[in-house]
Amino acid sequence: MTSTLIQTPFGEGSTAAEVIEGADLSVKQEVVTGAASGLGAETARALASPGALVTFAVRSTDVGERTATGIRKAAGNDAVLSARSISPTGR
Repeated sequence: MTSTLIQTPFGEGSTAAEVIEGADLSVKQEVVTGAASGLGAETARALASPGALVTFAVRSTDVGERTATGIRKAAGNDAVLSARSISPTGR
């Protein structure tokens, strides 16, 4: 069996926004884990900008909701949903 490497114009310096540039995500529904901060928040922001419906899966719904509110306003996308807890305690 022969394997073929996938060729892509993206590398370690590429941003999520660059990868999805030009994509119509208005018909997509995405769940982003760890969306309250860091890479998860940046991924949610990049997906929300072109119109995806984004649901946050987070440990802390308070922190997740603050991040979601900021992304909702910055992206102009009301389809960024409230945070959903993935904590074993549900808080």
